[in-house]
Amino acid sequence: MKTRFPLLLLLAGLLAAQNAFAQAAPPASPAPTPAPQAAPAPATGPQGEVIDQVGWEHERGFFMTVKPGLFFTLAGKKLAADGLTLGSKFISNASPMMAFQLGYDLGEAFSLGLEVMHGSSAGAGREKNPSSLYVQATGFTVTNVDLLGRYLFKVGRRLYVPVELVAGISFVAPQITDPKKSMNFNAGLSSGIQWATMVRHLDVGLELQGQFIIGYNIPAISIYPTVRYTF
Repeated sequence: MKTRFPLLLLLAGLLAAQNAFAQAAPPASPAPTPAPQAAPAPATGPQGEVIDQVGWEHERGFFMTVKPGLFFTLAGKKLAADGLTLGSKFISNASPMMAFQLGYDLGEAFSLGLEVMHGSSAGAGREKNPSSLYVQATGFTVTNVDLLGRYLFKVGRRLYVPVELVAGISFVAPQITDPKKSMNFNAGLSSGIQWATMVRHLDVGLELQGQFIIGYNIPAISIYPTVRYTF
């Protein structure tokens, strides 16, 4: 009994000291809240252009554009088979046209290039010069070789409004007026929409163009989709 009593006192002392230390210890502080991170700056291309969040940027450089569509001439004449004028015809019948462009982008918005266009006018001829020996045609073709300037206005993430100016020479066949006017100058202006697709290098669009063939005094319009590939 004499041996157990000191042991019991020792155990009681240890328990009392442990309880006193637990009450004196301060409560543990909560873990610090991490500071909010700033949003990363948008990625930019070599010329400072902002790249899309999924890694996309509008391809610019050498390009080729194909424009298949419909071609109309205005202010023509409705002609009989013998060439007699039956009356005015404001707009010709819808006829196919095709145009090709090759060019180069100068920066993010402006482009220069060359365009070759071939279209047909049907059902709306021109009055024959009485002194001309050429047969009056009720239909004819127009071939333009033009220089072009194009500017893109960005209106959405991948959407643009293009404005394009063309000017050059026109060849009309068969000759519908005096033979000296087989080659003339032309000028045209077009606009529409252009969308940069999810396929890199590929843009598509839809445009309307008005042009005027100087000399023949033929106004014309054309509507066409555009398919552009940037190399």
